[in-house]
Amino acid sequence: MKIPCPECGSIDVRVSRWRNTWEKMLDLFGVTSMRCLACGNRWQRSLWRLRELIYARCPRCFRLDLGTWDETYYRIPHSWLILTKLGAKKVRCHGCRHNFISFRFVKNKVRSNGSSLRSEENLQVEVMSSDS
Repeated sequence: MKIPCPECGSIDVRVSRWRNTWEKMLDLFGVTSMRCLACGNRWQRSLWRLRELIYARCPRCFRLDLGTWDETYYRIPHSWLILTKLGAKKVRCHGCRHNFISFRFVKNKVRSNGSSLRSEENLQVEVMSSDS
């Protein structure tokens, strides 16, 4: 997810640290403080769009392009094992390579080589339509 700076338009932004308890409380509800690395501007932004509330998001970088991971290669906490047995999905962020679990749907499924499953499905449809 690329969030542009409202002042200069740069996409070189990061999540800023909390300044007080109020900002910490807002962060729990998805209103995060952002800082532009190009101009130094600091602002708050809601990262949750209503149409994207049902989809899983990376807790580190807030991206939606996520894949899956196999628990044979990673040691996970016992609480995660219990949650996966209850239906949580094992999700991996393609951008920052962070593994986590989520009960939400995965919007943009990404394979391990970085290709999107949706783009490959669209390509197959285009090839099939051009053959006929």
